[in-house]
Amino acid sequence: MKRTHILWLIVALLLLLPGGHALAAPAGGETPGTGQASKGSRVAVELPPQDLTYTESASKEQRDQGRRLFKKGNEAFEQRAVDNAYKYYTAAYKLWPHPRVLFNIAVSLGFLSRPLESARTFRKVLRYGPEPITKHRYKQASERYIELMGQLTNLIVTCTDAGAKLFIDGRSIGSAPMKKKVTLGPGTHMVTASLAGKVPYSAQVRLEPGELKSIAVALEAFSDRVRWRSVSRFHWWVPTLVTVAAAVLAGGGGAMLGWGRNDVGKLQQEVNVITQANPEVPFTYDTNREDTAVTLQKAGFAMLGLAGTAAVAAVVLWILRKKKVRYTVGEAGTGGVKIRF
Repeated sequence: MKRTHILWLIVALLLLLPGGHALAAPAGGETPGTGQASKGSRVAVELPPQDLTYTESASKEQRDQGRRLFKKGNEAFEQRAVDNAYKYYTAAYKLWPHPRVLFNIAVSLGFLSRPLESARTFRKVLRYGPEPITKHRYKQASERYIELMGQLTNLIVTCTDAGAKLFIDGRSIGSAPMKKKVTLGPGTHMVTASLAGKVPYSAQVRLEPGELKSIAVALEAFSDRVRWRSVSRFHWWVPTLVTVAAAVLAGGGGAMLGWGRNDVGKLQQEVNVITQANPEVPFTYDTNREDTAVTLQKAGFAMLGLAGTAAVAAVVLWILRKKKVRYTVGEAGTGGVKIRF
């Protein structure tokens, strides 16, 4: 078994000692010690201050219900059903927010491989001091808290830009001005900040187990000088295709209109020749040729109409293809031009 699992097993066995199934009666106080500083880049762990006082606020009925759920949680814990035990403890804490129940929640979170949540829960337990949970459990919570904090990481975030909102991994940590120490799991974390009129800030921070790092967040100001640049709304080939289509339609329509009128002219000449030679003699007239010529003229007019529409569309597209947008240039020393549309 891993060392961490062995330690948790010892804690679990201690929970099952006589008196572990019910909330302990208040005992005398005790001054807490502090964690030992580690060498190198590891942070010295200190126990949190005892700045909370437990005051009974639940009704007798709520306390009784909380005790029943707490007992079920202990039974589930004995059977190594830690997930169920955690659910029972959480439900009990909602009814009866006693530090002793919170202690068992912290223990369960450790078994469920949630060290960051476990450390934060132990921290709250320790802030109540030893009186609500007994000196023995306070010592256990202190040792486990120091061990967990040695596995976790701490990041000190400093920002002097008043009003800036700061986030770590998308979770808000407050607004500037601030100097705040945040406990995190080891690994890479994203620090971001935003403030109206400033360039948004983002940085990745790599933290090793037990490491303490500091990061100073400074948001850069935009220059008041406003500039403009041209950008394309769409590619040049869009109005080009419409222009080509207008030209093709115009050419085709003009040709059809010309052919139709030419055929009508030929028919008229033939009729004129026949009527002048024998004005009184009936003659046979081919209407199909006339119908074809008229159809060509109609098709030509239609194509010319479409060509006109396409030409107007092409002009509009060429005019609208480019637009001017505003951008602001960062001040000197900001590491280059930053464009905001």
